[in-house]
Amino acid sequence: MARSGTRLAVDRTVPGLIVKIGAYPLHHGGVGAIRSLGRLGVPMYAVTEDRYTPAAVSRYLSGRFVWPTTGREEPERLVAGLLRIGRRIGRPTVLIPTDEEAAVLVAEHAGALAGAFLFPRVTPGLPRRLASKQGLHALCAEHGVPSPAAAFPASYADVEAFARQARFPVVAKNREAFVRRTRPAVAGTTWIGGPGQLLDLARDWGPRPGVILQEYLPREQAEDWIVHACFAPGGAPLALFTGVKVRSWPPHAGMTACAYVVDNPGLAQRTARFAARIGFAGIADLDWRFDRRDGQYKLLDFNPRMGAQFRLFENAAGVDVLRALHLDLTGRAVPGGAQPAGHRFVVENVDLPALLAYRGGRRTPHAGAGHRHRAGLVRRRRPAAVPRHARAVRRAGRETPEGAAPGGPPGAYRGTTDARGGTEVSTPVAVIGAGPYGLSTAAHLRAAGLPVRVFGRPMVSWQEQMPAGMLLKSTPAASSLHTPQGGHTLADYCAASGEGPYASDWDVVPVETFVRYGQWVQQRLVPELEQVRVVSVDRRADGFELKLDSGEQFGARAVVVATGLSGLAHLPPELAAAAPDGPSATGPVSHSSQHHDLSALAGREVVVVGAGQSALESAVLLAEAGRPRYGWWRADRPRWPSARRRTASRGCGRRRRSATPGRCTR
Repeated sequence: MARSGTRLAVDRTVPGLIVKIGAYPLHHGGVGAIRSLGRLGVPMYAVTEDRYTPAAVSRYLSGRFVWPTTGREEPERLVAGLLRIGRRIGRPTVLIPTDEEAAVLVAEHAGALAGAFLFPRVTPGLPRRLASKQGLHALCAEHGVPSPAAAFPASYADVEAFARQARFPVVAKNREAFVRRTRPAVAGTTWIGGPGQLLDLARDWGPRPGVILQEYLPREQAEDWIVHACFAPGGAPLALFTGVKVRSWPPHAGMTACAYVVDNPGLAQRTARFAARIGFAGIADLDWRFDRRDGQYKLLDFNPRMGAQFRLFENAAGVDVLRALHLDLTGRAVPGGAQPAGHRFVVENVDLPALLAYRGGRRTPHAGAGHRHRAGLVRRRRPAAVPRHARAVRRAGRETPEGAAPGGPPGAYRGTTDARGGTEVSTPVAVIGAGPYGLSTAAHLRAAGLPVRVFGRPMVSWQEQMPAGMLLKSTPAASSLHTPQGGHTLADYCAASGEGPYASDWDVVPVETFVRYGQWVQQRLVPELEQVRVVSVDRRADGFELKLDSGEQFGARAVVVATGLSGLAHLPPELAAAAPDGPSATGPVSHSSQHHDLSALAGREVVVVGAGQSALESAVLLAEAGRPRYGWWRADRPRWPSARRRTASRGCGRRRRSATPGRCTR
């Protein structure tokens, strides 16, 4: 479809401007908009975070305006910035918002922007009301449009009352546009499995929670439908398309990862009636969920702007919603035509991890094979730009137990022995290891709604295999675990515990503090950690078979091994003869990982063999203890960061006295 719409009678003298507020540089919708109009010869401009985003480097872009925004700016400042851009373009330009904040800004400051830009005129407060979860809920009630049951707590006490009577799971969303940029209560649409999880999250929402708690319509009993439309003033549809959302990311509650074009005339009429009643004009992206329990379509979202997956849809004349908008605003006729059913849209950088959560269970009846493919970021059938975590778990979760809720308690996913003596695949992902990488991986999987079991003792390698008194080489800012939500950095731990503070790059973090920090993260984000050992992992046709030291066996679709270097101590062949039974902390030959307490070497001469951090750290600690020691570098020089890199980090020797040995031999 690369050449679709090339015969449309567009006005090539009227440019388009992609407007965004906030930082989301990989937005495929903006790239699609630039391509859609740019391929017709319309000059396209875009607001970008920097010069290297996908939108900024598009060959169809006539000019970019690097303008990083956060959504916390005063509206007057944002309007002034748009007017400066308008003056630089030098002619009336079609404004194309790609987020709710931009759509609200344009509607509420239409008078100031009208001279420089072209855009549909609506009641100024309508886009804000539609973008607000509470405002949309009220509009649905006013006009008899079904929507999920919802609560809007005004205090923590309201949340507690809701938790006592609600039916879980529920979904939490930020209530208002702009609030998600300035004071977000949740990182995005958040699945909440029970009262305990809800109350724990609510403690961070402040005295006036800015959230909506919404009924969760279970995937097994629902279908997700999307409607993309462009309405003329008064609500008459210029272009209107329907399709089925097959997968989203995060699972079941996030952006569309895979969708199909499916005709649904009844839903199209329902949408057009609602738009006419509220007086909406312009481009809209709507999410409906068909509830099989009562046979109703329930409106989840009415986004008063272009949807990221709008390029899935165009009619037989090559008109999509953006082309329809440009034609209408420039006084041209908008050709009609049917939508070609069966096209598929895939956002290739997020659809692979989404597959993990969606395999198994009830299949959407429209998600068939053999449909024409349309990629979100690149036009290739082969996956591209796949994140590392997606590659790690892409094979997992092919069969999720019927009725099992993502992110539920680990006991819900225990394997059961089948007639052949094996176990059923009952866990999509098993994570082995509870150090920084294992905890971070598990936290991200849980936040994405993926069932996961995690095994190991929290931070055990750092606690037992690192020498007491060791200082981290990384700066405090670079020593935090990567977590899916805020509030879990090393600085957050220090504020909660009273340790530190470790704020500047010249502060050194003791390993003991780092261990306690990791254990704090585990208790908050991975509370279901199972402190047992995995004794074996065997490959089988449908995944992996794991055996625990408790005797339990279970199946998993994917296994993430995050055990670090435990068990991989290297003994040079030249020293093997002196330790036929292997290195030991009390023997003549030992490995640095066996010395948490170097006092075992009291009164003995020590030769430190090595050229990296462990060797230097051991030598320094021995020197500070006043014990004789010798250094034997197994390289031309100690392996240490270059002078340029060393200024940005501090290691074991930066704030300690020199580890110069009594005698140094290569």
